[in-house]
Amino acid sequence: MSKRWLWIIVIVGGLAAVVICGACLFFGMFAAILGSDSTTAGNDQPVRPHRIGQDVVVGKVRWKVLEAQDLGDQLESDNQFIDPLTTSGRFILVRLEVENNATESRTFTEGDITDDQGRTFGNNSDAIPFIEDGELCVLEQINPNITKICTAIYEVPGDASGLKLVVGDLAPFGDEAEIDLRLK
Repeated sequence: MSKRWLWIIVIVGGLAAVVICGACLFFGMFAAILGSDSTTAGNDQPVRPHRIGQDVVVGKVRWKVLEAQDLGDQLESDNQFIDPLTTSGRFILVRLEVENNATESRTFTEGDITDDQGRTFGNNSDAIPFIEDGELCVLEQINPNITKICTAIYEVPGDASGLKLVVGDLAPFGDEAEIDLRLK
C-alpha cells in the first residue's frame, strides 16, 4: 500500500473519530438538558409522586392540585344550548392553583395525565364549555408572582388506574413532577 493511501486512511479515520466523539458529546449534553428518568431516586427506589393539596415546585413554577374528580362518562351543562358530551371512557376534572415565580411571564399549558400502563392523556378541548368561567387558562400568560386557579377536563379509558398529573416549569425542555390524583 502506498504512503498516499495510508495518509488518506489516517485522515478519513481521524475525521470519523472526531465526528463520532462530537455526536456523543452533543447527545450527552442534550440528555443532560432534558433530565433523566424521574421514576427512580437514588438506589433505584421509586419516587413517590406528590399528593393533592401539596405545593409542588418545578423550576420557577408552583403547582397545587386543589381537586380531582371522576365525572363519569357524560358531561351535562345547565345551558340549554350546550349538548351533553359523552365518552366510551370517563372524564376527569383537575382543578389546580399555579403560580409563576419567574421574573418573566410564562404561557400556561396544562399537564398531561398518565396511568399505570404508561399511557398519556391530554386535556379534552371538546370539554371546554363545561369548565367554570374564569378557570379556563389554556395558553394564558401568567405574569410573575401571580396565582391562577385553572381547571382542565381529561378523557381517559375506563380501565385507566393510578392516574397522575404531570406538571412542569412552563419552559421548553424543563423539569417535570408527578402529582397523584388518588383516582382509580
